[in-house]
Amino acid sequence: MIDDRELRAWAYLAPKQDEQRSGPLADLECGVKDNIDVAGMPTSFGVDFRTVLPERDAWCVARLREHGAAIRGKTAATAFAYRDPAATRNPWNPERTPGGSSSGSAAAVAANHVAFALGTQTLGSVLRPASFCGVVGFKPTYGTIPTEGVWPLASSLDHVGILARDVATAARVARTLVPGLNEAATRHPRLRVDVALNSGRYGQAAHDAAAAALARCAAGGAQVESGDFSSFAERAMAAADSIMAYEMFETLGYLLDEPRAPREVHAMVRRGSLIPRDTYDRARAAQTALRAELPEIFAGCDALALLCAGPAPPRETTGDATGQAPWTLCGVPSISIPIGFDADGLPLSLQLVAPAGADATLLAIAAWVAHVNENVQRPVF
Repeated sequence: MIDDRELRAWAYLAPKQDEQRSGPLADLECGVKDNIDVAGMPTSFGVDFRTVLPERDAWCVARLREHGAAIRGKTAATAFAYRDPAATRNPWNPERTPGGSSSGSAAAVAANHVAFALGTQTLGSVLRPASFCGVVGFKPTYGTIPTEGVWPLASSLDHVGILARDVATAARVARTLVPGLNEAATRHPRLRVDVALNSGRYGQAAHDAAAAALARCAAGGAQVESGDFSSFAERAMAAADSIMAYEMFETLGYLLDEPRAPREVHAMVRRGSLIPRDTYDRARAAQTALRAELPEIFAGCDALALLCAGPAPPRETTGDATGQAPWTLCGVPSISIPIGFDADGLPLSLQLVAPAGADATLLAIAAWVAHVNENVQRPVF
């Protein structure tokens, strides 16, 4: 029995079913973010003024059912999967944000309500809440998990992702949801590292935890070399911002005339309404150009290692997506791995990023990095 009175991780909890299940996920229960359709369960978009009752499962939900997973309900999300905070509390400290927009998915996994949950990421909405709540967040290559039945925010950036209690569980689910994903061999990875990137935003504790984790990786046999991705990240953020605003207006423009529209959503949709088409086209061209730079960035390495986020900030915000957004813009797979805690006991994570299509390799590297750093992790609730 899930007691959600304090955590508020769930938008809808289904009655517990004792049905017999079979398949590779038959031992797992999961939650589904409240912008992804589950047949017979309300989709409410994180607000109290719009609800639909879908007749069909989203593609990703149907796939989970086919492989035996039990759908426990719909996890709470920020309004329309944007920045207005949800009512969900962070399990590590109720006065801190669980992140967004996959707020309830991260909190429900951290609190051991379910083994995993589905989320969505348009800039940083899987990895960031996973980091704040001390769980694993995996975002695959853009388009590898179909978004049929997932309500869009910005369609050229939207990804379906997985939040899980550990890398092994995330990988099991990913092999169900990503067609053709096989298990890659585990070996000592070649990592290109920039822990200075965003350290001013995310703080010394995040920087030091990442540096210590990577030192353990090097001691364990990984090849660790320095990189500088600051120029790339800055240009990517500028393009992502314009694309997201423009596409949010295309998706949610009706909210300009909705007096109950949350403040952050309304402001972004309004800004998107003022962006000319040629500005959007230039941002999309910049996105294409940035993707063309990636082979050079990844040359000679298996993955990038970066800060994911800092400690969870107060509940009045959902946090800063700057660390995750450039890689979401480029559609490459990324994963956040818990690596320790700050002085207040709040979780900290490392972000790994791999080339497009290298999802299996990234999951294998993440498992290796998590194993090397397992002695500094504390069990979830």
